[in-house]
Amino acid sequence: AKQKLGAILFVQSFPSCLEELRRDARLVQKACDEIINSARFRKILGIILSLGNQLNAAGGRKAAEAFSAKSLLKLKQAKAFDGKTTFLHFVVRSIRRNKASLIHFKEDMPSLCNAEK
Repeated sequence: AKQKLGAILFVQSFPSCLEELRRDARLVQKACDEIINSARFRKILGIILSLGNQLNAAGGRKAAEAFSAKSLLKLKQAKAFDGKTTFLHFVVRSIRRNKASLIHFKEDMPSLCNAEK
């Protein structure tokens, strides 16, 4: 009897659960499209690659052509000689000085905050 009741409840709730999943999937797709189409975000990633290559060249390393999204997490770990300033701080400071309009790249991705929930 409990299994039958559970099956009936599942069948009744399935359409609304499916619609909620579809709505969430559309939101995630929209957020992904916003990230992909953000010219400002793309420029920021290019700046990160360029600055990273400049630092690597000073150490005799070969220039990178790309980096993984996972490696972006390391931007706040790599510290300068002062032990306080991270590579992320340096990137933000450089962008503020040279390309201040890029700082507001989040405006290109209004769906992102809703999609992460």
